[in-house]
Amino acid sequence: NSSCKVLINSVNFAEVSNLQKEDKWGKLDDLMAEAAKRLELAGAKCILICANTMHLTINSVRNAVRIPVIHIAEATAKKIKTSLN
Repeated sequence: NSSCKVLINSVNFAEVSNLQKEDKWGKLDDLMAEAAKRLELAGAKCILICANTMHLTINSVRNAVRIPVIHIAEATAKKIKTSLN
C-alpha cells in the first residue's frame, strides 16, 4: 500500500478562536493566506482546508496562491451531481 506525501501547516487554534470571537475575519483571511503561501513555497501541489468554519477564508486563500485550493463541500457537491446524472 502507498499513500500520498502530505505537508501540514497547523495554525494556532487559540489565535483562530480568539479572532473568530472578536469577528476579525480580515485577520483570519490574512492568517490563512499566509499559511497557504508557506505551503505553496514548500512544494505543495494543492491546498485543503481541514476545518469547517475556516472555509470562510477560502477566497483569500485562493487569491494568495497559484495552486488549487480544494473546498470539501464543493468537491462533495460535484460528486453528488455527477452521480445523479
